[in-house]
Amino acid sequence: PNTPATGTITLKVSFGGAGQYIVTARADAPLTEIQGTDTISFTGCNGGVDTCTITNAKLWTSASAYGFGYGMTGQDVPTDFISSSYFRPFANRLTAETPATIMQSANVTANITPTPAIPLTAAPALTGVPRTTTHEAIITMKTNISGLQPAGTYATVIRFLATPSF
Repeated sequence: PNTPATGTITLKVSFGGAGQYIVTARADAPLTEIQGTDTISFTGCNGGVDTCTITNAKLWTSASAYGFGYGMTGQDVPTDFISSSYFRPFANRLTAETPATIMQSANVTANITPTPAIPLTAAPALTGVPRTTTHEAIITMKTNISGLQPAGTYATVIRFLATPSF
């Protein structure tokens, strides 16, 4: 109690011919005690001016601010994750919240320039140096509970969806 616990997951997005991509995340429900109905709510971060939402990370540094949420670092993560102290609550499937974008890039294909071919009916030749085809981010999940939280094993499912565009 009053001592946050964290764990990390490395997300890797690999793409071939896709020119852009988006990764979204949503929890099936709050953390729920597997043998009962007790839950750990999604975080509101520090509260007040530092109240976070599913689309806006805010500071979560207070030992008395309870809940479950996530922070992000790495490539293509939203800019509101200013530092490792910034978090968001997960979108909640139970309340029909829209999954939140956690990684996105509109320019991930090879760094190449088409060279017009003669005759013009043929496909252009591609020249240049390919960019990396794997982007990586780290999601840090954080839980902080009060001493009044019932003991137990709590779980939920976080669903990540990567969607390419061409």
